[in-house]
Amino acid sequence: AEAELASKSAPDSPLTKVISARVALAEGRAGDALKSLEAVGELRGFPRALALRGQAKLAAGDQKAAVADFDAALELVPKMPDAALGRAQADLRAGDGKAAKRRLEELFEDIDTAPTEIVVAYAEALAQSDDVDRARSILKDMARKKESPEGFVALARVEKVAGNNDAARKAFERALAIDGSVVE
Repeated sequence: AEAELASKSAPDSPLTKVISARVALAEGRAGDALKSLEAVGELRGFPRALALRGQAKLAAGDQKAAVADFDAALELVPKMPDAALGRAQADLRAGDGKAAKRRLEELFEDIDTAPTEIVVAYAEALAQSDDVDRARSILKDMARKKESPEGFVALARVEKVAGNNDAARKAFERALAIDGSVVE
């Protein structure tokens, strides 16, 4: 609704293009998000737009360019959650759980206050850093408190890596029961 209203009132404005990019990315259309952001022009002075472009690039599989955007955003705003989370997700994809853990520790206060995506990424970083027990504990607690399909999917991944296939299957089934569109 926000994107539609913006596109009608000021279709060529940079803000409209950024909103359109955010909507496209949320809908899984990373390529369209990148096209919208390209139309904005230079993003160097706009950390939120840089972080958004980094997320779109990461979703499109361009990890190196995504990291550059996240780092540029963090240079402007050192503790920006969107950029720090995106950079940590890039670290996780690169297999550097320890770097991701360091980035996320500042954002992760506790399960009750941290956004789901930060809790999940932090737990995945813990698991990659060989702290599977703590990762499992955090994800079980989050999944129980928030009834989050993302939390149950992450828990299933951790259990699978730990060799607990039955527990992994149960966690994944729980995620599907909450949201039948969960794909893994």
